[in-house]
Amino acid sequence: MKLKRTLATILADAKRQRLVEHNFASRDYIAPIKGYKKEVKILNDKEAKILANYLHTEPNPRWKIALLTVLFMGLRRGELAGLEWKDIDYENKTMTIARSVHYRIWTNNQRT
Repeated sequence: MKLKRTLATILADAKRQRLVEHNFASRDYIAPIKGYKKEVKILNDKEAKILANYLHTEPNPRWKIALLTVLFMGLRRGELAGLEWKDIDYENKTMTIARSVHYRIWTNNQRT
């Protein structure tokens, strides 16, 4: 699905630049896949408490803080990776999610 979206974006840009006449990867030509939903697995309250207690024993402070932030704030990995110090307002005790980082590290066995 991500490959199709990427291809459609590239061809849309090429069409805007008049490099191609039609974007055959757009929704005008390809019907969306129906009935496909990715199952999301979430922790219940009991599991979240167990994970939080376990993380308090984590010796690496970077892992500990990162995972506790994800757990308590409900962040996605990309949102956590996009955090900067300026996003934290210590006076008002708030945090702003202003950016997200998305990348993939390829291994020899993982190519999708």
